[in-house]
Amino acid sequence: MLASPSISPLEPQDVQQALGLQNEEGDTFWLSWPNTPNIFGIKLSGEGNALYGFCIAQHVFDEVEILSIVVKKALREKGYGHKLLHNIFDIAHSKGATNVFLEVRPTNIPAISFYKKHGFKHIATRRHYYKNGDDALIFKHILQQAST
Repeated sequence: MLASPSISPLEPQDVQQALGLQNEEGDTFWLSWPNTPNIFGIKLSGEGNALYGFCIAQHVFDEVEILSIVVKKALREKGYGHKLLHNIFDIAHSKGATNVFLEVRPTNIPAISFYKKHGFKHIATRRHYYKNGDDALIFKHILQQAST
């Protein structure tokens, strides 16, 4: 039985483990966040501090862009992606962001379905965005304002 996972900040010492998870899952985002202003990350850890997933995002003015969100394939469909995403929404809101953006390949149907389920809307397409020539679909989520 898996230990109940916990969310915490992604720290520079987590980079190697995060890179390993990224490579396992076929994600190609380069983890440059520890040295880049306005970029922050969170991790989802479980038993023995094992990395179950992580999310890296960038805050600029009133927007947050998700640069990478990864959950181990063996642990998908357990609500861990939901937990990461909603923690990013909370952080974005606390930073004064009103919108969250991300890019996804049109061939990544499970991710597109996940994002739509969580309120993201497809707003544009960047043609030939990825190194291999794939387009990038741009999605936007409008953060709800806290009630006063």
